[in-house]
Formats: sequence, structure tokens, C-alpha cells
Amino acid sequence: MQIEHCDYLIVGGGVAGCTLGYLLRKAGADVLILERLDVEKKDKLCAGMISSWCREEIIKIFGEAAWSSLNAERLDAMIEIFGERELYSPDNFHTMPRKSLDDYFLHRYLELGGKIKGLATVNKINQETNSAECIELWTKKIFHVRFGNLIGADGATSTVRKLTTGKKPRISFALESTIPLIGKDIIFDYLPDGSVGYRWYIPHREDATVGAVYFFSHTNPTADYAKVCWEWLSDFCQSRSISLTQSLRGACLPAGDDVLLRTGEQIYFIGDAAGLIRTPSGEGIPLALLSARKLAESFLDGTSYEESMQYVKEKVTNESANACKFQFLNNLRVFKTGKQVK
Repeated sequence: MQIEHCDYLIVGGGVAGCTLGYLLRKAGADVLILERLDVEKKDKLCAGMISSWCREEIIKIFGEAAWSSLNAERLDAMIEIFGERELYSPDNFHTMPRKSLDDYFLHRYLELGGKIKGLATVNKINQETNSAECIELWTKKIFHVRFGNLIGADGATSTVRKLTTGKKPRISFALESTIPLIGKDIIFDYLPDGSVGYRWYIPHREDATVGAVYFFSHTNPTADYAKVCWEWLSDFCQSRSISLTQSLRGACLPAGDDVLLRTGEQIYFIGDAAGLIRTPSGEGIPLALLSARKLAESFLDGTSYEESMQYVKEKVTNESANACKFQFLNNLRVFKTGKQVK
């Protein structure tokens, strides 16, 4: 039986997993990352907008030079839409393709000698022996890993979370498509029917993404998430004469109402797997970076991860619980201060 050993077994090779791996490798730890997808080809759904908070986290972790090397495009304005009102918001926004961002974090981890297995994940976890039965998804080959600590960084439908808690977290849903560039302003179109969600248009240098995200609706709590997103997105594109010529991609997102940072003595969660997302804005990348940084600090200096993240957990939980209120107030702001365009 093949048995591998590592100080830290990280399941998920996205922003959170690779950032944590980088910080631990930088300190000399033995790290193994398992990634369900092909590590070089995977391209996660994401609008591609980078907030100032996200930029600050990147600089804290990787340094000033990292931000320059990412070559994110600066855009000067965002248009927020609610019904027949539009609000033009000048600000310092940046965008870049999500794959470029993921690849940067992956390569920084690999540069430090980090190990990663693509097309692989966990099957079983034994918390008493600190071991995991893992599988190579392509070959179906089983291998075992003995770990010091196990970290779930494997997204909103986290396998690690399901195996260790016996239940799935509540999720939301998003659809996205890449389209030709039709303008250089970011557009967020907020939903008018009491639902928590929005449609977007995010320009990049050579193309753009359009998408829709659906968190929940008190008026239609049992709605088919994928169907609702498709209807919202189709309506959004038709109103702007956008043709959805490229294939649509779907993704699950955390709902933000059941944050879990740790289970057992040596098992932790970061990023989407921890349920960290800002509802209703959908912002998750800075939370992935923050949680990876805080967990690395706890491993390296002995501070409590749960205590250092308590304020974040409370904020995320509060935003989720009051998402309808926040969206209503945001819509009201656009309605009162925006100009009528129809």
C-alpha cells in the first residue's frame, strides 16, 4: 500500500489552497496539495473584479512586486443599475481573468518546491490516525496520506467538509459566459423582485464576462437556481444586445450562513470551503486570501485560527442573515441617487 507523509495536506489548489501552501512552504514545511481538476488547465468561474481589499491582501502576502507582476487592468468607473435608474460610480477598480490570478498563486507555491497532485482528491478521512485515503480520479488508483494537519480548501461543495461533518453546506449558484468586449465600464444590475443576487458585465483587456448570481429569494425560496440564473442572464443580455455565443459555465458558491473554520483537532477550512463569502456582493477572493494568511500564522506562531477569524466569521454571518436588508438599502441608494435612463 502506497503511503505518503506530509506536515500539511491541503485539498484544493485554488487561491486559498495555493496561498496557504506558499506561506507554509516559505517557512520550510512539507506540504502536499490535492486538486480535483487539471492544475494547469482549470479555469474557475469568477467575474474577475479585484477590490482594493483584495489588492491589499495580495500585497501583504506576496509583496508589492506581486501586484505589479499581475498586471491587472485599472478601470475608472462602475455603473450600478436598479430598475430604470443608473448610478455612475468613479473609483479605482481592477480586473483580470481568474485563471491568470489562480496561475500566479499556483506558480508561486511551486517555485518554493511545493508538491501538488492534479486530478486527485480524498475518499475517506481517519481523524484518529491523521490519515486520508485518496484517489487519482483519472486512473482510479488509491493512495494514502499521513498528515500533521488537513486543510479543506476545496470550494463550496467541499468533500473534506462533507466527510468530516456528514453534511453539505448550503450553497448558492452562478452562471457566467465570456463575450467580446463591448465597453470599458463595469456594470452591476441589481435584481428588483426581492431576490438577493445580481447580473454583471466585467470588461478585461481583450474580452469580457457576463454572469448572474443567485443567493436566495424570500418570494421564491424553492426556485431552481440554475434556471433562475439563466432567465436573469438572458434578460440582461437581451436588454443590452449581447449575444451569448460562448458556452455558459456554472458554479456553486457558499451561501455565507454556515461558516465553519475547524472540525476536530487537526482539520481546518479556508476560503469557500469554510463558507466565507460576502453576501450579497459575492466577494470571496479576499476572504480566501485572508483565511489562508490567518491559518498560516496560527500554524507558525501558535495563535488561534478561530479566535483570529472570529470577527470575520461574525461579519460574514451577519451579512448573510441580513442580505435582503443590505440589498434593499443598496437598491434604494441607486434609486435615490441614480439618474433615470428609460
